[in-house]
Amino acid sequence: MDQQLTKEDEIKENLPVYFLGLCSKYSEPKIGFTSNGDSFHRQDIIGLRTITAESVFPFSSENYYIVFLIDNYLLNDLVGKKMKVVFSNPNEDIGTIEMTGFEAIGGGTKFPTRHTLIASRIPGVFKRPGEYSIYLDDSLVGRFLISYIKALPLTEERLQAIKSDPLSAKYLKFELRCTKCNDFISIGAGIDKKGFSDNTVWYEDLSDEFKCKCGEALIPLNYIRESAHQLLGYKESPFSNDESIERNYTHSKLEEIYRGLKKLVENESTVEEKIQKYIEDNPFVLNLFNPKLLGFKASATTKHKTDFVIYNHRNELLLIEIERANLALFTKDNSQHSELTHAINQVEDWLLESRRNRYGFINDLQIKGISIDDVTAIKGIIIAGRTKEEYADQLEKLYARTGYQFFTYDDLLKHLMETIEKVKNL
Repeated sequence: MDQQLTKEDEIKENLPVYFLGLCSKYSEPKIGFTSNGDSFHRQDIIGLRTITAESVFPFSSENYYIVFLIDNYLLNDLVGKKMKVVFSNPNEDIGTIEMTGFEAIGGGTKFPTRHTLIASRIPGVFKRPGEYSIYLDDSLVGRFLISYIKALPLTEERLQAIKSDPLSAKYLKFELRCTKCNDFISIGAGIDKKGFSDNTVWYEDLSDEFKCKCGEALIPLNYIRESAHQLLGYKESPFSNDESIERNYTHSKLEEIYRGLKKLVENESTVEEKIQKYIEDNPFVLNLFNPKLLGFKASATTKHKTDFVIYNHRNELLLIEIERANLALFTKDNSQHSELTHAINQVEDWLLESRRNRYGFINDLQIKGISIDDVTAIKGIIIAGRTKEEYADQLEKLYARTGYQFFTYDDLLKHLMETIEKVKNL
C-alpha cells in the first residue's frame, strides 16, 4: 500500500472519467424546470468519501456505490471500455463495471455543464481491508481505502445497548459460498449459542480462513471471528442474500413495552425503583439516547451511583438520573420544587467530579469498552415527572438549561411511540 507509484500507475489528466469516491446512498438524477423554463437536474449522494471503515469482512462490494464524473465531450471514448476494481496488493480483481449506456446530462440552457455525475454498484466482494485501485482498461482512475475497525467486545454493557435498538438481532446466521463448486460454510452469531444446528459454526470458533473444495474461494475468517457480533446491532448486513435473522423485538413486543411503561408512569403509587427495574428489563426505553454501551448503577462518586450510564455513538458519556413519574417539578407559585432541585444537584455533583478528575471519574464507572481518550463530552440527564399544561412556561425554561438535559416521562413515551411507528413503516 505504501509502495511508490510507477509512471504507468499515475493518473492521467486526459481520461474521460474522474473518480470522486464511494458513497452508501445515491438517488438517480431528477430532471426539473425553473420558472423561466430552464432545465436542471438533482442527484443526492450521501457519505461520499475515499476512506471508509468496516468491522466485518468479507462483505458485498454492492454495499457501496462508486461515484465518478464523465466528461460529456469524451463520451464516445468510453464505448466498449470497462472499469475494473482490484485489491492493490496483492493484485486481485473485485469486479468490473461496463462503461456503456451513459447519457450526458447538462445543467440547463443557462448553466450547461461539461460533466455528468454517475454512480454505479460494484459487483463483487471485498474480502479484506486495504487499498483498492480503479482502472479504466489499463489506465489508473483512482484509489480508495477500506480500513478495519474491530467491534467493541460483546460485554454486558454492549449487549444492553444492542437491546435498546428496536431493530437489533438476537440471532444471525449467514453463509459464505463458492460460486463455482457451491461449497459453503454456515456461520452463526447471537447473544448466545442457542438455536444453532451442528452444521453452523459459531463465529468465535472459526478458523483463519475458508477454502472451498475446488480451491477457487479462499476467504479470510479472522475478521468475522473477531467482530461478527457487530451485526447484531441493526445495520444493513453485508450478507443479506444468504442470511436469516431473528430480531430481538416484534412490533407487538415494542408496543407491549410502551404500554407497560405508560401504565407505570400513570400509576401515582409507582416508586422510582420499579421504573428503574422495568427499564433494566427493557433497554428499548432508552433508545432515545442512542447507546453504544449501556450500564446500570455505575459508580459516579464514592457515595453515589448513576441509575444508568450511556456511551453513545457520538462518543459522549451520559450520566442518567431517574426520579418518580409523580415527582413534583414546580410549586403552586411556579418556582422549582425542592424534589427537582435535589435531583439536579445530584447530577451537577457528578459533572463537577468529572471536571475535577476526568480520567479517574471515567475509570471509576468501570464500563468495559469505553475508550477514555475518545470521550468527547460528559453530560447529565434527568428524567422525572410529567408534562402538564400548567407547567408549560417553566418546562420550556428547564429544557433550555445548558448544564444538563431534562426529560419528563411523557417526553420518553412520545419518543418511544414515534420510534415504534417508524419501525412499523419500514
